[in-house]
Amino acid sequence: MCTAAEESAVLPIHGGGRLLGFMGFNCMDIMVGWGGEDQFGLLRILANLIADAVVKMEAEKEIEFLAYYDELTGLPNRTLFADRLAEALHLAERNARLNAVIFIDLDGFKVVNDVIGHAGGDLLLRQVARNLEDNLRKTDTVARFGADEFLVLLNNIEEPVHIEYVAEKLIRLFDRPLKVNGQEFFVTASAGIAVSPVDGADGGDSLIKNADIALHEAKLRGGKNRYVLCTPDLKQEVKMNMKLSNSMFRASERGGELSLHYQPQINLQAGKIVGGLKRCCAGNTPPIGPDFSRPVYSPPGRKERFDHKNRGGVGTQRGSAAE
Repeated sequence: MCTAAEESAVLPIHGGGRLLGFMGFNCMDIMVGWGGEDQFGLLRILANLIADAVVKMEAEKEIEFLAYYDELTGLPNRTLFADRLAEALHLAERNARLNAVIFIDLDGFKVVNDVIGHAGGDLLLRQVARNLEDNLRKTDTVARFGADEFLVLLNNIEEPVHIEYVAEKLIRLFDRPLKVNGQEFFVTASAGIAVSPVDGADGGDSLIKNADIALHEAKLRGGKNRYVLCTPDLKQEVKMNMKLSNSMFRASERGGELSLHYQPQINLQAGKIVGGLKRCCAGNTPPIGPDFSRPVYSPPGRKERFDHKNRGGVGTQRGSAAE
């Protein structure tokens, strides 16, 4: 028979080196009661089985979180962003609405890390993430793309002007200082914007790529809380730039395919050459004229090899021009 003290039993549930909770049992048959230590042993086995199941579920949740979310900021990562972008583009085909990707990069974030260390930099990134998230609609998505890079998905937009309004709003967030460990930091940002279907008719990857192209243009224009919209002309310029870069440096590596043309700058009053411009022609690529002013992309170390190989030829041509 169950006595008053024997009508219930409580067992702790331990797992992963910590207390997960408690499991309680009540005696329902007052004529039988608890059967002594043997029954308590069975209850302990049951508690252990429950503990193992809880630990396994927590581990699975953590794995799922790390697969789709950024561990530092808690924002969606690239994978989840790509999934949501694909879904948004699919819905846009039916309702004839616009989607936009805003690619945001913090200017000079390395300086922050140098001043307050990486731990302080992480705190600042969390603040930026929270500020961006708080200033978007619940239906929009902000994700951490890289170290100090963020992607914003604006979906179901009616007019292009609304996209620029949001971009301006997000950029203006960086007008205010961010506080880390009691110290204020003014951090600026650059952003590039791509809009579907114009900039991403063939899928989300191209939309992100074109937003990155516009971001690069914003950086070339000085950055510092500036955003640039992707345009067909801008995309064409980037393709030409990359093609020219590859042609020049491949021709330089092979040798004999790169001709250098020295365009002297002459002081007419003194009758002297005071400087000059180096013009290149690589293989079948048209000569680079003086109207070309955009910097050519050069991977690390490649520019130094190019200058070393071609410096002598330019000097010879300069001497011939002086004569």
